[in-house]
Amino acid sequence: MNRLRRIFDATFEIEKVDSPELFGICSRIRYNILCEEGRIPGFNRDQYPEGLEHDGFDDHAQSFLLKHRASGQYIGTIRMILSDNGAQRFAIENCPDHAFYPGKRSVLDEHRHHLAEISRLMILPSYRRRLRDKKFELTLPHPLPSIRERRLLHPMIGLFKAIIMVTAREHLQCWCSIMEPALYSTLKGLGIHMEPMGPDIVYHGTRRIYFCHVPDIVHQVYETHREVWTLLTDDGTLLHEQIGRHQVL
Repeated sequence: MNRLRRIFDATFEIEKVDSPELFGICSRIRYNILCEEGRIPGFNRDQYPEGLEHDGFDDHAQSFLLKHRASGQYIGTIRMILSDNGAQRFAIENCPDHAFYPGKRSVLDEHRHHLAEISRLMILPSYRRRLRDKKFELTLPHPLPSIRERRLLHPMIGLFKAIIMVTAREHLQCWCSIMEPALYSTLKGLGIHMEPMGPDIVYHGTRRIYFCHVPDIVHQVYETHREVWTLLTDDGTLLHEQIGRHQVL
């Protein structure tokens, strides 16, 4: 196990949302960010009188929570919307046609059986900083991580590892998502680059639809951010099928 992974495991814990209690925590985080913080326009508090944000896509999705071990606080959440063997739609299919470049909307149908949508990928505002910030030093394992390790140990890594876990379990080959520029910039900083399916649009704020083939992402992170690849894939034991396609081991 490499040092970055050891530090990550000592700092964060990934939990699958598999009970009403955990789904309530997940929904509360989503409400806090979408409705109270107002990070994404179009989510009104009045729509969720119980202070819990959820929708119909949760019925065919797998959700996860990220816990900060030292504080015991759940600090982020992610859900993966699945197609259930092609029977279900994805949330991004509610986007208008001008959100897609010509011919790109059909890509979703072509890959639907092995595709999942990355959705509700969010972190509480107080934890969006990288671990190099001084306020985190008291909660970090010792010896303290290097500057580079702190840069890579963004909480987003934990949520993306949950994505990898679902991808391995469900034998997925492709991901799609709609993201605001700041979120996509964070992922790029971790070596995760996805292909735009359309231009920037105003849809709950300025956002853009992305698509990628999982083997391409795995290979890309392996080549550019080896420590992140090791952490995300458990040194290649996860996503063995996808990794084997690029023969990076």
